[in-house]
Amino acid sequence: MRFLYISKGSAGECRNMFNFLQLLEYTNNDNFYDYRNNVLEISKQLGNYIKYLKNLEKQDNQNQKSQKDKK
Repeated sequence: MRFLYISKGSAGECRNMFNFLQLLEYTNNDNFYDYRNNVLEISKQLGNYIKYLKNLEKQDNQNQKSQKDKK
């Protein structure tokens, strides 16, 4: 899980770098928007996967608790 948080943070850093490069007019707009959109999509996917794993972990903990309660 830690790796996913680090990856999401790195995607955010990339997004900020693209914004900075655009301000410096170091990149053309076509490349900028393509790359930035790709990074945004990756960041969203990582966020959704983190949510999925958290929910899965939560359900697993609830199942384990209910099994202990039955004993």
